[in-house]
Amino acid sequence: MFYTNLRKYCSVLVFLCLYLCRNVYANDEASNLFNLSLEELMNVEVSVASTKSENISSTPAVVSTYQMQEFIQQGINTLEQALSLIPGIVVDEGTYGNATVMIRGVVDAAGSKVLFLLDGIPYWSPSHNTIPTLGVPVEAIDRIEVIRGPGAVIYGTNAISGVINVITRSQAGRKLALTLGSDDHFNMGGYFATNWDDGSWLAFSFEHQEQSGYLGQYHFEDISVDLEKPKEVSSAMVRYGNENLNLLFHIFEETVQGRNPPSAANPAPLNDLPQFLSHEGYLAHADYRWKWDTSELNIYTDYNNYTPTFDFAITHLIFDDDGKDNYRWRSGVRYSTDIPSLDGLNVLLGGEYESRNIGAYRAYLSDDLNSPIITLMEADSTDESSAYLQFDYAIATWRFLAGARLTNNEKAGSKVTPRASIIYNFTDEQSLKLLYSVGFTSPNFVYTSINIPGLAVGDPDISAETITTIDLAYTYSTAQMLFVINAYTFDGEDFIVRVPNTNPGSSGTTYTNADKFSRKGMEIDFKQIFGVWSLIANASYNKEGNKVLENDRQALTVPMKVFNLGAIWQITQNHSIGTSIRSVSRRSTTDSYLVTNINYQYKQENLEAFVTLKNITEEDPHNPDATTGVPRMSHPRGDDELNYLVGVKLHF
Repeated sequence: MFYTNLRKYCSVLVFLCLYLCRNVYANDEASNLFNLSLEELMNVEVSVASTKSENISSTPAVVSTYQMQEFIQQGINTLEQALSLIPGIVVDEGTYGNATVMIRGVVDAAGSKVLFLLDGIPYWSPSHNTIPTLGVPVEAIDRIEVIRGPGAVIYGTNAISGVINVITRSQAGRKLALTLGSDDHFNMGGYFATNWDDGSWLAFSFEHQEQSGYLGQYHFEDISVDLEKPKEVSSAMVRYGNENLNLLFHIFEETVQGRNPPSAANPAPLNDLPQFLSHEGYLAHADYRWKWDTSELNIYTDYNNYTPTFDFAITHLIFDDDGKDNYRWRSGVRYSTDIPSLDGLNVLLGGEYESRNIGAYRAYLSDDLNSPIITLMEADSTDESSAYLQFDYAIATWRFLAGARLTNNEKAGSKVTPRASIIYNFTDEQSLKLLYSVGFTSPNFVYTSINIPGLAVGDPDISAETITTIDLAYTYSTAQMLFVINAYTFDGEDFIVRVPNTNPGSSGTTYTNADKFSRKGMEIDFKQIFGVWSLIANASYNKEGNKVLENDRQALTVPMKVFNLGAIWQITQNHSIGTSIRSVSRRSTTDSYLVTNINYQYKQENLEAFVTLKNITEEDPHNPDATTGVPRMSHPRGDDELNYLVGVKLHF
């Protein structure tokens, strides 16, 4: 406790010193980060659905894009919270304390049904498919782009329910941020970047957060228990880029706390023995791009190490050699060209090779970490290669796109996933899209090989899962307003789910392929600027949500209706008030909830200060256990009392 307080006091002292010296360091670069106009919040250029930036009304996918600064002014302070306010997405509390990201009602314990990108680079654990929703420095995030649906031919495994692309800043500026709050909340982060005259740039960012945690209540049938939810996260990232070269290195570690689900090995899950889940990972990436008049060639490679560790108080689950053999190594080439002989035709083709590897996964007694008591997964590896081809043709007010991706996984076999789009532009501001896409995910090592007696057992013969989606979307986009409404239907085939183990003499749960099922729904995404006000409103509707369906076990844990509202009032040049409201309907054993935050922000010269009040209506949000086959167990989704954050940010 002494050293924790000392660190906080030193951080405050650093801020005071920098503030007193601000005139020495102040320069015009600070304004690039400090001032974000309402018009910039309405930026509707996106790149997640193709290889170049294009207007959201003409991009061949259902895409949402939000500036992180927009969320911050509404009282949203983390990437997890920001994702929750994007249409079609529900971020729940997982069994083990980690976040689970549900898009269009599709969810997995770790994240294998959503592809997470950091600056366009896939980032996930090869063993569990976990994604780093806590691991990106918030001060570095420029915007978040999300595809709802399987995505594009350039994306492979995990792009089932959607694609999340977190895009970080590269513009010049220097910033330090300090936040304190309820539950011993402490957060310090920073962003430092410089640009040179030749067009190259260098950016560095970091963040450290820790908190003792709110007191959450877990429920299982008629049993309840209170549990503090501590959290500690550290991350850092450095990027370098110029006209042709892009380099990225990111590293993070996080520890969260949760509860084990009931099983034969753990029949009383709600006891007073907490469990901790830790993740450590790093990502190194390089790509080089050649550009000509009508074509472009890109080669890239990245190495992603990502390792989970479970601390169950009595036992520890650990990978050999601290997880150094848990990695993904991906390399690829992509070529795009406009065909001179046929104006409006673009051809895209490429190929990727990826090697995935894990070390042995073993259980140890807490007082003896040298002698394993059981091996849960043997060391393993698999290779996956893919090739894709796409034709994109625009003529007058029409755009036609057709392509396919061939994926060959060493263990799961081969699969062709086609994609087709027709876009009609009524005017420069309005479009109608008809979209067809198929997504594919190969099983991870947990699905095929895990063996925790009485808790979870994998299936070496499990099949890859696919999803076939059709979308119809209308878009209206101007400098002051964005309106998107879309309806979708999809068929899930061979979805990998965790269900009670019914084999004779067995207990716990097992991974298996589910029966084919179908879902339907609608989504609305709305933004408008009028005067000194900025408004966002979005909603999603899942027709099968909160229903008991024989061939769709997870439908019961999906909310039928979700509504989000956010607003910013720029009172004066220096003062603003923002609010965010999130409403999630009833599902399974949990009631509906509505959480409201309000944020006041003050800016003066290079100094920024804010006060955020969270959950001002003191709701008690919970979510069902949608991922471990035990929907009767529910988890706390946030503090059920009013809590606060206060912070300062120094731009210099």
